[in-house]
Amino acid sequence: MILAKCYNITLRVIFLLNLILLLQNSNAFAYEHLFKQDSVLIRRDAPSPKGLRYKIFMKTYSSPVTAISSIQEYIELMVQKNDVESESYGYHLLGYCYGKIGDYNKQKKAFLESLRIACENDLRKREVSARMDLGVYYEGIGDFDMALEYYDIGFEMAKAINNKLLTTRATINIGNIYKVKGEYIKALQFLKEAINSVKENKYIGYYASISYHLGDVHEQLEDYQKALEYYENGLKWAEETAISSRTIEGLHKIAEVKLRLKLWNTSYHCLKKADSISKSNKLKYQEAIGNYKLGFLVVGSVVVG
Repeated sequence: MILAKCYNITLRVIFLLNLILLLQNSNAFAYEHLFKQDSVLIRRDAPSPKGLRYKIFMKTYSSPVTAISSIQEYIELMVQKNDVESESYGYHLLGYCYGKIGDYNKQKKAFLESLRIACENDLRKREVSARMDLGVYYEGIGDFDMALEYYDIGFEMAKAINNKLLTTRATINIGNIYKVKGEYIKALQFLKEAINSVKENKYIGYYASISYHLGDVHEQLEDYQKALEYYENGLKWAEETAISSRTIEGLHKIAEVKLRLKLWNTSYHCLKKADSISKSNKLKYQEAIGNYKLGFLVVGSVVVG
């Protein structure tokens, strides 16, 4: 009885750590299509000097804390150039950074400013994106009903302007919210619709995140083999698109399922591989999470095994 309780506590703590990671990275999937999809768009319409927008984007994704001052300078430059679309986009990135460091008040202000600029200048695509950004904000503070409301608005607006990429993003967001709320049937409905859209439109960078979301649902339904199938498929796409944080996430998810199945050695090797990637890419947060999971794996294997 004591051993079983220790094992259950181990799994619960790992679940809580994973939930923290999910909330910290709730907006990550909105950016991970960079390498195969948006990088082309960003480079094409980047303001002078060439590639500035792309570089700001990459710094935001890799190091949100140090990116804030760079983004503020970028916004000032766009104001001088009277480039309202890029100014709105800058506030979008700024809000993302504040969310990553847990400053949700500043995140909301940045997202609202992005929305204001978009609405005043009839920038429809940016308006749709900004409204979904507010959904990200509410998701970050745990108000899932408000998040769903903004994602639904974004979904309808994206369909109205016939923007498939934004429609797909909204569909993923909605599916993820239903997953977090524990409404797994609805989650599967939206996530399967999203993955079909991704395949049809070749939004390659989205494959990993949707596969992970689908795996999460099946793991909660205790269909561990199906969960592993989705996690391993997502990991493959993360590795092919060279997105380190997504690769680490996939390895962590696979390790957790292996732990549930009491496959200690396989779980351990997944976590060690993730730890190596975290260290080589100086991803301190992912490294810390990995160390916690390694610690609980060792405790669990000693207590139960």
